[in-house]
Amino acid sequence: MKSKFTLIALICITSFMSGCATTGGSDSSITKEGICFLAMSATGAGAGALASNNKAAIGGGAILGGLVGYYLCQDEKTTPVAQKKMMDSDGDGVMDDMDNCPNTPRGTPVNASGCPLDSDGDGVTDNNDRCPNTPRGVAVNSTGCPLDTDGDGVIDGSDDCPNTPMGQAVNERGCHVIFSLEGVNFAYDKSDLTSTATGKLNEAVKMLKDNAGIIVKIEGHTDSRGSDAYNMALSQRRAETVVNFLVNHGIAANRLSASGMGEGSPVASNDTDAGRAQNRRVDFRIQN
Repeated sequence: MKSKFTLIALICITSFMSGCATTGGSDSSITKEGICFLAMSATGAGAGALASNNKAAIGGGAILGGLVGYYLCQDEKTTPVAQKKMMDSDGDGVMDDMDNCPNTPRGTPVNASGCPLDSDGDGVTDNNDRCPNTPRGVAVNSTGCPLDTDGDGVIDGSDDCPNTPMGQAVNERGCHVIFSLEGVNFAYDKSDLTSTATGKLNEAVKMLKDNAGIIVKIEGHTDSRGSDAYNMALSQRRAETVVNFLVNHGIAANRLSASGMGEGSPVASNDTDAGRAQNRRVDFRIQN
């Protein structure tokens, strides 16, 4: 009896140890849990045989031993998986197994997928967005603020004159309210264009073509010499000369109008030749 007990015990212990020590690698057709189940089944069966020769006791011992072996030697990979489901590595409140943006900086507001919020949908996340309420579809810069390419204070989406030179005063549509073309000046008592004026007006043609939506009133001016009535008529002729030039160079006539302003709006002193030369000019006034 004693030798029988010793033999069975050795078999059971050897089976148990070999079963739980088996790695169950990717090339094995039997999993680690399966080997442990068999090993502990043998152990349980041996215990049942020692206790009784009853077949039911042997079978029950095998089943009980197998179940104990399965749970004791369960694959170690299950524990890290369970742990991962409970981990939130970046501390954003979304567990790692549900986190589509696992490296979100601490303190960044995130959505249900763990990715930084972009409340206004402009492509810049809220934590980097200096203009968080940008209307949908408006082009923005890297800080989430609407683009203002020409720097006139009117965003591109509302700017009818997107190529306004820096520093020019504009209206709410991004267009000049009024500006003088420096160099478009006239000789005393003349309304014809000088070569310098022609060059400057070519620049005006380009500006008007680049900003096809604007309508312009050309205002002519004179210095203070001569009567008011004469200067009013002279300033009208100067304005019309400029309008004709622009039309002849491709600007639609319905975008232009001419108005003589006389001598009443000087930009320089009429007491010097240089000042009077500056006053013999035209201004462009945006009408829309």
